[in-house]
Amino acid sequence: MAAINPRDKQRQRALDAALQDRLSARFERALRVEIAKTMREVADAYEKRGELAIPLAVQEHSAGIQRTLEADYRLVASHFGKRLLDEAKSYSGPDVIKASLSERLGFAVGAFISRVIASKVTQINRTTESQIRSIIRGGLDEGLGVDKIGKRIRETADT
Repeated sequence: MAAINPRDKQRQRALDAALQDRLSARFERALRVEIAKTMREVADAYEKRGELAIPLAVQEHSAGIQRTLEADYRLVASHFGKRLLDEAKSYSGPDVIKASLSERLGFAVGAFISRVIASKVTQINRTTESQIRSIIRGGLDEGLGVDKIGKRIRETADT
C-alpha cells in the first residue's frame, strides 16, 4: 500500500477535529440537560425533606447520566471506529480476520464503557452534590429559607 501523502493526512486531521468539536458540543448539551434535570429534582427533594434527601435524589439520576455517557461514547466509537475498520478492510488478508475486527472493536468499546462509566457517573454525582451543597450553604449564610434556596438550585440548573 502506498504511503498517505501529507496533504491527505492534514485534511483528515482537520475533518477529525471538526467531527470531534461537533460530537463534544452534542455530548456537553446532553450532559447539561441530564444534570439540570437532576438539580431540579434535588431542589424539590430538598424543599420537601431537607438536606438529608440530597444524596438519594442525586443517586436516583445515576442511570440517566450513565445512559447519556454510554450513548455518547458509543457514538464517538462508531464514527471513528468505522473509518478504522474501513481502512483495515482495504488491506489484503483473510476475510475472517477482517470480519472479526468489527466484533473486536465492539467488545473493546463495551469493555471501555464498563470500566470508565461507573467512575465518571460517580465523579459527576459528587460534583453535582457539591455544587448543590455550596448553594445551600450560601443560602443559609444569607439567611434564606428552604423555598428560596430550592429556587436558587433550580436557577443554577437552568444556566
